[in-house]
Amino acid sequence: MKKNVALMALGATLLSGCAGPLVGTTGAGDASLSVLAAVQDGQFRTQAPGLTPYTKSSINHLVLKLYTWDGATETAVVRGAGEVKVDVGAASLNEPVTFKNLHHDTTYRIRAFAYKATGEATDDLISTTDTGSYRDVSVGRSLAPSIVSLPVKLINRLFKAEATSSIVVTDGDLIHEDETITVAAPSSFDVNILGSYSNFTVNGQPSSNFQYNFTKSVSTATASLIIANNSSNTIIAIDLVAPNLQVYGPGATGSFTATSNNGALSVRFDAPAPPPP
Repeated sequence: MKKNVALMALGATLLSGCAGPLVGTTGAGDASLSVLAAVQDGQFRTQAPGLTPYTKSSINHLVLKLYTWDGATETAVVRGAGEVKVDVGAASLNEPVTFKNLHHDTTYRIRAFAYKATGEATDDLISTTDTGSYRDVSVGRSLAPSIVSLPVKLINRLFKAEATSSIVVTDGDLIHEDETITVAAPSSFDVNILGSYSNFTVNGQPSSNFQYNFTKSVSTATASLIIANNSSNTIIAIDLVAPNLQVYGPGATGSFTATSNNGALSVRFDAPAPPPP
């Protein structure tokens, strides 16, 4: 995870309605701006037994959308027929998102939309759409990189829930006109195995013919799978990229190192068929 470092703040101005420090800006035709989500938990609007407020752990994914702001009009940054947006999964919420090649002497508005489920259904939106979940930043001509805290205010929970929304993580770079968005992919994954033999599941996904293929996009050469075999039988983890395998008995846990191939992991989990009766 990148650490926040105090940098020069020349050429950058935080506009009203925005929380958190602006650390710096860049310019000279090659401006960049990094944002890090700062989630504010929701509260109860009406007390209801068994309910808990929305917290950071309630977020399934976060959608960041980029706009320009002239002081009166908010205009989405688009390329072709699509607006610029980036999807950040729950595992990457603590990683900064970097906007590169921005125009200097331009004010940008970054809006955050937090969802409690996959997709962007209005009923799944759990963040506010007011000033509590966006930030305006004026990019000047300083040569120092900019790191900005992006507020994400979760809604107050009313009995069952209030509306929420989310985004899907897109690894690598997205390019809209001359804006580039980079999302850091996680380097470790939790793997929870349940069930037995042909009916075992991996993170809730069903196996097929005593096997399950686990694939993930990564930005590192290797990644760690934190395995918990809570099934009733032995599970074999096999790295299909590098010659590596590990056996996990019922109840066993451990870390399995998988090698990436062109930015992707490919690991197969096998459950040996039970002996004949």
